[in-house]
Amino acid sequence: MTELAGCGVPVKAGCALVGVARATYYRIVNGYRHYTPVADPVPQAQRHQPAALSERERALIPQILCRQEYADQSVRQTYWRSFDADLIDELVKLSV
Repeated sequence: MTELAGCGVPVKAGCALVGVARATYYRIVNGYRHYTPVADPVPQAQRHQPAALSERERALIPQILCRQEYADQSVRQTYWRSFDADLIDELVKLSV
C-alpha cells in the first residue's frame, strides 16, 4: 500500500485496489493501539461493579416483593409503590 502511495496513487484508490478499508490502512500506518495490554487482567466477574446492589439492598428486595399487599401487582408496580412508601429509601431509582 505504501508503494502505491509512493507512486502517486491516492490512498482511497490504493485501498480499493488492495481491498483494505482506509481506516485499517491508517491504523496500520500510524501504529494505533486502541488499548494498552494489562500484564495481569482481572476477570470481569471479579471486577468492582459500582452500580451493584449492596448486601442489605439485595436482602431487602425479596422481602418487599413477598409482602402480602403486593401479591397481585407486577414487579414494576411493587417497586414504585414501595418507593413511594419509603421502603426503598436507599435504592437508587432504576429505569424500569
